[in-house]
Amino acid sequence: MARLRRLPRSTRTVGALAAALLLGSVLAGCGSDSADEAAEPEPSASTSDPAAYLDTPDGVTLTEPGTELSLGEAATVAWEPREGTIAVLDLTVDRIERTTFDESFQGWQIDDATAAMTPYFVRATATNVSGEDLGGVQVLLWARDDSGTLVAVQRFTEKTFRPCPSADLPKAFPDGDTAQVCFVYLISPGRALTAVAFPPPQQADEVLWTGKVSTEVRPPAVEKSPKKQQNKQNGGKQNRKQQ
Repeated sequence: MARLRRLPRSTRTVGALAAALLLGSVLAGCGSDSADEAAEPEPSASTSDPAAYLDTPDGVTLTEPGTELSLGEAATVAWEPREGTIAVLDLTVDRIERTTFDESFQGWQIDDATAAMTPYFVRATATNVSGEDLGGVQVLLWARDDSGTLVAVQRFTEKTFRPCPSADLPKAFPDGDTAQVCFVYLISPGRALTAVAFPPPQQADEVLWTGKVSTEVRPPAVEKSPKKQQNKQNGGKQNRKQQ
């Protein structure tokens, strides 16, 4: 699977657009050198088979393959991201955003072929119901365009892409924890993202989310440093003393 990478700071200049943004896989299934990604099933819209799902903890009922959901609705899904680990999540696709390279990829060098594509962000909420720690696992979601083609998520080779942070779960993600995840997809020229798909194992029909695509990109969350938070708390204490 191709990855996104940012050029060294000295080479990132406005107007010097070249092949720094690597094209993503616009295929149903692609090769990978990552342990997590290698376990991804080959998505297919073949037959619906509830029995194809993996073993899950007692009391957890998986969403039927082929289920169609609206944005904001939750599905319970499972897959094997690596040998010996079964990831089970309550997964909600919250928002789909259509953006542009000018708006969201400032400072990146982009070749002509990539610039002709349309970038989308997909934001989702994941809750761990697997009974084990899923720290560092990449959430398995694909985009589907209006031709029915499944498109793999883009991976970044360096630091967090601030407009749309990682699709990976936090390094520590025990059972019961909830996290926000975000996915970057590049859709081919002339096509549009129409659905977000979770592909169950063994060729079962995808679980699909559809809904209104927003053209407004959410600004990245600003994280306060512990020092700033401590200063704010100390200031509050001093004010109370003065009163």
